[in-house]
Amino acid sequence: MTSITDAAGNPEEFEAYNEATRTGDLSVRVNYSLLATPGFTAKDADRFDQVWHSHPDNPMLKTGVIKMFMDGVIETNTAYMLANYANTPSRGKPNYSVDDFSRIIQMMDRRGWQIMVHALGDGAVRMTLDGFERLAQVNPMPVRGRRNRVEHIETIDLADVPRFGKLGVIASMHPGGGFFPPSRAASTPAYVLGVWGRNLGPERAARGGMWKSISAAGGRVIFGSDWPVASLDAMGRIYSITHRLPLPGGTDQRLALTAAIDDYTRGCAYATFDEKQKGTLAPGMLADVVVLATDVFSHEPTTRADIAVKATIFNGKVVYRAPR
Repeated sequence: MTSITDAAGNPEEFEAYNEATRTGDLSVRVNYSLLATPGFTAKDADRFDQVWHSHPDNPMLKTGVIKMFMDGVIETNTAYMLANYANTPSRGKPNYSVDDFSRIIQMMDRRGWQIMVHALGDGAVRMTLDGFERLAQVNPMPVRGRRNRVEHIETIDLADVPRFGKLGVIASMHPGGGFFPPSRAASTPAYVLGVWGRNLGPERAARGGMWKSISAAGGRVIFGSDWPVASLDAMGRIYSITHRLPLPGGTDQRLALTAAIDDYTRGCAYATFDEKQKGTLAPGMLADVVVLATDVFSHEPTTRADIAVKATIFNGKVVYRAPR
């Protein structure tokens, strides 16, 4: 990893990152989000503004994005659903009221902040998209534009799939990894058969990970790890995107390898307003390069060793070499 987004931080921790930048101890580029909780006030927003404006963006550390948690997780029935869970007469509930959510995002949008919202359940995804749609109707476009994003999207109502493209909202998704060699992808992922799938029921579980459908409808999809909840295994996750067969009752969501890697690299750079600095291997871009053991575009990998990282170059310097 050469770049991360730290989701849901606070001004005090940001200062720790800033100190590490000053002393040269920060060894990864950090896009730092600040957490806005229910009841977030204009005074809180002023404090966030002070952090951002007193620390201009640089290639190592930047902020300018807030994080909000619309709901919880499916495994504990705390993700917000449009209908009751399959295992309990409840559909969860959002952490914000419609009015409070709209008030906060409109206030921060007027101040130029990017907004990223954790939304796992189909109800949370719809409520978030509704808020972004109202936001665009009442606020003028910020100077740097809008690149608001929805995080996770573990299940979605089909009616909301095309809204990402129509609203210009980024779908930030975190596929499970571990599908390797590719032939092993034929089996149903364990999480679908476990508590996640049982709580949703088969119809909603089939709508998990609809990155291809969102992309095909004109939406911009990016991928990440969700570490530390999941591993940092980028290539294992990329191969799950390219080889996972349709979930039971679902549609084929496999992407081409080039598309999966683009969404993991160039797409993520766009999502942090950094597409002119990183995310592609081109003259003039930051020299952050990962060298794999084999050419995955020319030869289908068959073992983990084929996708092992042999070297990592960060800011033009070799910072890792695999043992011979």
